[in-house]
Amino acid sequence: MPAAPSPLPHGAFHRRIIVIPEPGRVRVAMEDESHCMEVTVLHDGQRVIDIQPVMHRIPWSTCPGAPAKLKELVGLSLRRMNQSTGFDAKEHCTHLFDLTRLAMARALLNAPVQYDVAMPDRIDTETRAEILRDGQPLMAWDVRGWIVTGPDPFTGHALRGAPIWPQGIDDDTIEAALILRRVFMVALVREPNAARSREKTDAGFPPGSQLRKAGIVGQCFSFQDDTIDQASLLFNWRNFAERRDQLLTGYPGVRTIAEMAKAKAS
Repeated sequence: MPAAPSPLPHGAFHRRIIVIPEPGRVRVAMEDESHCMEVTVLHDGQRVIDIQPVMHRIPWSTCPGAPAKLKELVGLSLRRMNQSTGFDAKEHCTHLFDLTRLAMARALLNAPVQYDVAMPDRIDTETRAEILRDGQPLMAWDVRGWIVTGPDPFTGHALRGAPIWPQGIDDDTIEAALILRRVFMVALVREPNAARSREKTDAGFPPGSQLRKAGIVGQCFSFQDDTIDQASLLFNWRNFAERRDQLLTGYPGVRTIAEMAKAKAS
């Protein structure tokens, strides 16, 4: 396969998340360039009684082993996303873990929500990512490297490591900030290193050795020390740069940006 500057045409990374609370359960689904998955959290109004994840599209061959670990969260009380579960997200599929936490939060609130995130491809390490809530702009972060350069109150926020939030930020804002923050990591699929990973894989270099060399052992379920050497990239990227409203097409409750704007105006 010829070398390419990027696995996807220049544009922007998009992610959509929909959360639908129903009696006794919450459905949540997410899609972006390299993921499509959903989780149903069953609850009794106070605690999680079951978690039912489904992976439709995944980046690594080892990802299917991750859903079973979500059973660790069964029995937890419903809580907002800024309240710890006591479990390490990096030992899980971080995306299923995030969706489960979001479902727990929305079960507590009994409030549906749709988030749409867009992150233009970086230029000289810089970008500006924006998150919409139910079609309305909520916040945008200017970023250089892995540091938010503005606007306040998030100036100086580090996108790597455990999040440290400014004082006085409410639960709803932290929920959106956590969703926005995750995108900076997964958007790496649009960068040249992703294309070079495919080139090396096609040339016969084991992906595990590349990942160990990159120093990302332990960053998620597939990158654990006992899993990483079996992980193979599936290269199932889909480009949504010019068609963001095709994310989660057909999933019950999903609305286009235009539909949400029209509903807001009426």
